[in-house]
Amino acid sequence: MFNRLETIVSDLEKQTVMLNKNKEQWDKLFSWYFEGSWLQDHDLDETGVFSKKMSCGVLSEDGIYDLYCRLEQLRKDWERFSAFGKGSQNP
Repeated sequence: MFNRLETIVSDLEKQTVMLNKNKEQWDKLFSWYFEGSWLQDHDLDETGVFSKKMSCGVLSEDGIYDLYCRLEQLRKDWERFSAFGKGSQNP
């Protein structure tokens, strides 16, 4: 059990480092979507302004919002997880 949990924690640490390294990109993406010109860019895409060869998945109706919700759920899960064992006899 210890070895399995040790591996899980190591993997989570690596992913946390990756999240932190990309924080600026997260901030830019969510700012563009929630406060920026996402809707204008989406409307432009609907009129065919962007090349059909260009990958425009970021302009989907739910893609960024769903990603944001998943990240928010992970944050909530970590808050619950960080409370495990608090107030107990365990170190």
